[in-house]
Amino acid sequence: MSDLHREYRFSIVCKVTDKENELAVLGCLRALCNWANSGRYRQIGWGGSTEKNFARNGYIVLRFRNDQQRMNFKQKANELLGKRRWSGSDERNDDPAIPRQKSRQPAPG
Repeated sequence: MSDLHREYRFSIVCKVTDKENELAVLGCLRALCNWANSGRYRQIGWGGSTEKNFARNGYIVLRFRNDQQRMNFKQKANELLGKRRWSGSDERNDDPAIPRQKSRQPAPG
């Protein structure tokens, strides 16, 4: 695991409660995660939060480099989306991001 991924260890589980606008809210949560994280490689914080994973699990996990960034995310999400569109739970301070597996390419011939 890279040092960069270890830095993103403050997590929150997010569920979308507005089923009519599910994918729009999901996109907003990902964008707000990107906004709340500072520094390089902010996309690490929302890595793995694909529509496919959301459809399979019913939630996404977003990660931040510190508790203040996570708190900023929650405040802004509540301000812009309202508490009736999403919910956050299971906050952890020891849940580092996992690097995406590179797809294996067949060896040239």
